[in-house]
Amino acid sequence: MRNLKYSYTKGFTFLELLIAVLILGILLAISVPSYQAYVIKGNRVDMQSAMTEIAQKMATYQAANRSYEGASLSNPQIYGNTKFPKDKPLYDLSLSVTDSNNDGRADTWTLDASPIGGKRQKDDGQIRLNDRGWRCWTKGASSCGLTASSSWKDN
Repeated sequence: MRNLKYSYTKGFTFLELLIAVLILGILLAISVPSYQAYVIKGNRVDMQSAMTEIAQKMATYQAANRSYEGASLSNPQIYGNTKFPKDKPLYDLSLSVTDSNNDGRADTWTLDASPIGGKRQKDDGQIRLNDRGWRCWTKGASSCGLTASSSWKDN
């Protein structure tokens, strides 16, 4: 009878390591873009939520002053800034107040949020909201048209 010795190898072969690295690379190639899209959408939803809060404060302002005249985003009772978020801005905000029926009182407003160039949201598109509650957002567009049927949903 022959004496068979079993030899055990410790560690992994180069091929096994190569396959593990390949699998990891494929998983990263799939997950990183999905995560980035999730973060961008989350930032947009935060902006839309802040715009809704500003709309509520605009209604309070109009009730107290009987007009939107003098309303400004820099007013702390409305928002207190022209950037969102205030600490690390991703969007520039602008508020336009107009007199739609020429009676001398500002009776309508439109709030715009434009992504700041060079930031994560730069290609996400403009977000708009007006005093009627009309909303619009079009992915990647520099502007969108407000209508009663437009929305903030993904197109």
